[in-house]
Amino acid sequence: MGNKGVLGSTPIYMLSVQEARERMNRYLMKHQAAEKVKEIKNIVIPCIWGKMNGRVYVPAAGEGCKALIFFHGGGWTLNGIETYEELCTALANRTGRVVISPEFRLAPEHKFPAAVEDAASTVQWVYDHAEQLGILREYIAVGGDSSGAAQATASAMYFRDRMGVPVEKQVLLYPVTDYYIPGTESYETYGTGYMIDRNFLIWGWNHYIRSTEDLSNPYLCPLRAEDLSRMPEALIITAERDVVRDEGEMYGEKMKKCGCEVTVHRYEGAMHGFLMNTRLKVSRKALAEVGEFLK
Repeated sequence: MGNKGVLGSTPIYMLSVQEARERMNRYLMKHQAAEKVKEIKNIVIPCIWGKMNGRVYVPAAGEGCKALIFFHGGGWTLNGIETYEELCTALANRTGRVVISPEFRLAPEHKFPAAVEDAASTVQWVYDHAEQLGILREYIAVGGDSSGAAQATASAMYFRDRMGVPVEKQVLLYPVTDYYIPGTESYETYGTGYMIDRNFLIWGWNHYIRSTEDLSNPYLCPLRAEDLSRMPEALIITAERDVVRDEGEMYGEKMKKCGCEVTVHRYEGAMHGFLMNTRLKVSRKALAEVGEFLK
């Protein structure tokens, strides 16, 4: 999936942030195919800067007493809960869990650590309001795709460091775990010619980080964390034709070396963002794997 064609003649990274958001939203909303679930409801999550909107998806079958907090991708700059309804409804139905999707702050209006703060606020709020949400506190998993996966694992790391909310599991879909690493094979092979490529990632990073000093912060670049012990069990799904494939797999290996339970599965032939189209055969397989992991 190249930068040209699918989303227009001009690559996303050459657009203004507003133009990029409008184009991506039009494309994703046009192709949405959300599944039917038992209930969809909007929520408001209090946080340090005010109130954050969110959406809750209750699965069509099962009691839904477990939860998955899912953070959307988009290079910290694009997308929102509306554009992720297809994936969130599919996750709710495949896992039998209540899925909570927060509308966290985006860059460049809100730079690091805004998205991580909002992720932590969401996890804490869900834990504190478990009874209201109809879930069990001991079964709160976090997940996300791309940059959202970075937020998910950062929130797990945040509460591990503070002996706070006991996050149960992590679901990391083609996660961004580090800044541009020119030495990885996937950056060399898939760094150009794809909708999500080196230039798009650098565009998103430059909108989100305040300075290069941020890059040493493990809540931003989890692959750079010195200690990944005591992190929740993780399922890491990567795509073969993806610029961030190798750093996602490297993160899984580093977690294993630190004594964590981790499953890393590369989907051959798949590209970054493939789970946004839940009707693809490869996406159905990945969703089934996520379902088994979280059940």
